[in-house]
Amino acid sequence: MYLKLVKTDFITAEGELNTLTLEPNTAEHIRVDRAAEFRDLQSVKNKVVGGTVIYNLDECELKDPARKIMSLFHSNSNEISFTYDHKNIPLGKEVWEKGIWNLILPQGWRLTELHVVCPYRPKNAKSIEERRSFQYTVTWDQINQMQLVEMELSTGRKERTFSFIVSGKACKVDSAPITQQYIPSQIKDNIDLKYITHIPSNKRNKLFKQLNSFLGILQITINLDGSISLNKK
Repeated sequence: MYLKLVKTDFITAEGELNTLTLEPNTAEHIRVDRAAEFRDLQSVKNKVVGGTVIYNLDECELKDPARKIMSLFHSNSNEISFTYDHKNIPLGKEVWEKGIWNLILPQGWRLTELHVVCPYRPKNAKSIEERRSFQYTVTWDQINQMQLVEMELSTGRKERTFSFIVSGKACKVDSAPITQQYIPSQIKDNIDLKYITHIPSNKRNKLFKQLNSFLGILQITINLDGSISLNKK
């Protein structure tokens, strides 16, 4: 796939929303594949950012990394609920240009409810459930207990931007009752999604310098293999 933007949200069990946005720098587009489609992510682990394998990572740049505490967040020891939005995400000038968004939960947490909806339609909607829902893919890695949500960002509107609201609930799998119901997911036991919390590093390119300046905010650790991983809560 050829994209204009890759956006990844990392949610912590304490209510922090960490967002990384990658855009092309010296290239016209970002060349990617979905990480969930790989049987052996280890072979491309230094190209994985969030749920996306990026082949021309050295031609990309990090745009406006952000960390915030979600105002609409509730938690107890075993459950969390959250609501936040992304407004006016730029997707390029041409109708065919697209982006991708990933949501990654803390390791060991799994979604029990999720809504990814349009903020504007229908106009008379009074609740999240009444708003127009977007299509997305949910993956669950049984071995590593990692939950990944992916959605293509595309629009035919003249404004060439994309906006959406994310609202969901999740519980800690090892504390949930046997009867706990989760949202439908693609169950994966032949891939290693632990690499979706890694950010590749290369001290010689601009992207690494941007990521390095963001380490203190994201609480990221440099690993012995040269990659960078987000500390899981």
